[in-house]
Amino acid sequence: MITSICVLNLDVLFPPLQISKFSASPVLKALSSHDKQNTPNASMLLKLGAFRLQPLVDTIPYEELVKLRLEDGIDPTRKEDYLTDEEFLKVFSVEREKFKKLPDWKRQLKKKEVSLF
Repeated sequence: MITSICVLNLDVLFPPLQISKFSASPVLKALSSHDKQNTPNASMLLKLGAFRLQPLVDTIPYEELVKLRLEDGIDPTRKEDYLTDEEFLKVFSVEREKFKKLPDWKRQLKKKEVSLF
């Protein structure tokens, strides 16, 4: 009885990636300044509520707010609360009190529509 063994060399089919930290990778070039800096543990900041700017106290214009992240000292889960009442109405087309009464899923959907999620 003759048995044959077939060995498949995967290196031929899938050559190993040559990645160097010094290479001019388009992925590395696409990183923002936020992504390149060391950031505090996000879950810890959210638990402590240790934000430089406080929701419903400090206000930020909508155009600037859509660009801000946790590292900028805001609570990213409550971005809408940094808007003035007038700007809130303009952005969401509903008053803040009515918005707060909506179900969570609907509030999240509206926040995604206006890039505040």
